[in-house]
Amino acid sequence: MTNSPRDIRHSLKQRRRIIWGRKFLWFLVLFIVLFGTLAWFSGSGVLNVKKIEVVGMTTLNADDLAQNVQKTLDGRYLGLFSRSNVLILPWMTIGNSLKKDFLKVDRALVRITGKNSIKIIISERTPVGIWCESKERGVKSCYFLDKSGFIYTEAPEIIGNSFLYFYGGTFENPIGNTYVGNPKFLRLYAFMNKLKELGFAPVSLSSLPDNEYEIDLEAGGQINFNESQTFETSLSDIDAMLQSNAISTSTAFLSKLNHLDLRYGNKVHYDLR
Repeated sequence: MTNSPRDIRHSLKQRRRIIWGRKFLWFLVLFIVLFGTLAWFSGSGVLNVKKIEVVGMTTLNADDLAQNVQKTLDGRYLGLFSRSNVLILPWMTIGNSLKKDFLKVDRALVRITGKNSIKIIISERTPVGIWCESKERGVKSCYFLDKSGFIYTEAPEIIGNSFLYFYGGTFENPIGNTYVGNPKFLRLYAFMNKLKELGFAPVSLSSLPDNEYEIDLEAGGQINFNESQTFETSLSDIDAMLQSNAISTSTAFLSKLNHLDLRYGNKVHYDLR
């Protein structure tokens, strides 16, 4: 009995399905074996971190930081691949965990120093100012903040005059919050530094309602400004005022300044003591 062309085509299709089914089965077995081998190798100890060196900190404890890193490296990805294998280290997770648990940590760089060792290079936050709950005398709740306005640790009661003071803002827990928000704080901090360059001596800045600010000067005067115009424009207005003949010829102007107001457009209002 001779098979019809239709039967032959059907038979060929069945054979192809069988062949492809066998190939897929072999591929699946090979994939599982390879996957399992890689998972085993990732935790075999050949390339697993056994030594953690932490450097660069000034006030933090190296052992505490190393324990935090080790905790991050414990366990496996998807329950299969060891997180401590130097080829697949959770780089970002290590840094994020350190910054979350140790707020003094600004940056954490991870370097592989050997097949079983890594080095964590720590950069601690540098205080540029002190935030206090209130400007009233006797208030002791003050905290260090860094160049981004991030409040990260309590400040001692006796500090001296080497830091700028910042007031205003309500926080249930100040630590871990940012004063007036970033990048606004960066612009305010730059504004204060520019005032120093112009001859003023700011000692504190207070954040007031309606986006207004008040700066206290070392000689006793005050500067008021708001966000109705950019900080750069306000600085330009101050600079232009200082260059005027009436002021530039008066060497005692800054020491006699009582109040300078920048809240009314391009006009600079001031009075002397």
